[in-house]
Amino acid sequence: MRTRSHLRPRLVRLALCAACLAASGCTLLPGTGTQGSRDAMSRSGSATAAEAATDRVTAADPVSIASARPLAAAVTPGELAAPLAGTELPRITLPRTDLVARIRAGFSLPAVDDPDVAQELAFYASHPDYIARVFERGSRYLHHISAVLEERGMPSDLALLPIVESAFDPFAYSRGRASGLWQIIPGTGRRLGLKQNWWYDGRRDIVDSTRAALDYLELLHDQFDGDWLLAVAGYNSGEGNVARAIRRAEADGRPTDFWSIRGDLPAETRAYVPRLLAIRDLVAAAEDHEIELPLIDDAPYFDIVETEGQIDVALAAELAALDVDTIYALNPGINRW
Repeated sequence: MRTRSHLRPRLVRLALCAACLAASGCTLLPGTGTQGSRDAMSRSGSATAAEAATDRVTAADPVSIASARPLAAAVTPGELAAPLAGTELPRITLPRTDLVARIRAGFSLPAVDDPDVAQELAFYASHPDYIARVFERGSRYLHHISAVLEERGMPSDLALLPIVESAFDPFAYSRGRASGLWQIIPGTGRRLGLKQNWWYDGRRDIVDSTRAALDYLELLHDQFDGDWLLAVAGYNSGEGNVARAIRRAEADGRPTDFWSIRGDLPAETRAYVPRLLAIRDLVAAAEDHEIELPLIDDAPYFDIVETEGQIDVALAAELAALDVDTIYALNPGINRW
């Protein structure tokens, strides 16, 4: 049995609202800096988890952050300069950039005329409140995810995969013990370098889990000869299931693309890939389905603050002028206050 004295503190960084830090210029701790960037918590009454409990969630069985507010548009020092005497300060209207439009522009997974995709698309299109709720929740995380995908040259369609996995609930937890936005199980998390201990679960941490999930998808993409749909299928069911299905198809003289081998895959995976393509198709042509997507500013929602040691979460919230629920939403990997 380990005593607490054997456990090393893990809380050495917090994700804090970029707008708060930029607007106030606050320093949380001496010597800290910022850089851009439903598993059990030690608290109850998570609004995010309760809200997501009614959501449709599919969990994957194979396989840091801190506080934020809606970002304020930036202005240059010249725009804030005092007007000359006797003049009236003009009202400035600043343009807003649309993150969803930027993600849409990077879609590259193939369009498919398939009845399973059409069925999933009809489901999403008939639940506009669900779509609005999911995107509102995901607005905290989408900029970070899409930026990392862009840096890696990966399809921006994959930014929508957490909708299929967790409905963008970082506290989502499945019967198979998958956790976080990307629904990573403990064994796969360790394989991907995610720490899991008394203090911290990297499977829930937004930055760490995103890095791990995209590492895994890239590995699968390479393993399956550059086929992203097979990579997505492997992310859900494990690469072994997909590899076996490919070998059966080859033995039968069949093609080895996802649509040719899906009958050999688990039922969950047969629905999983069409579900991702359906939500992608909905986002690509939301107006055609009478769905109004939210306008999400194409700017970082949070920054990372290095704390260089432990800090009480409530104290961090007070210093950052944020509520504790916001701190938890941005730092879901924290297991203790």
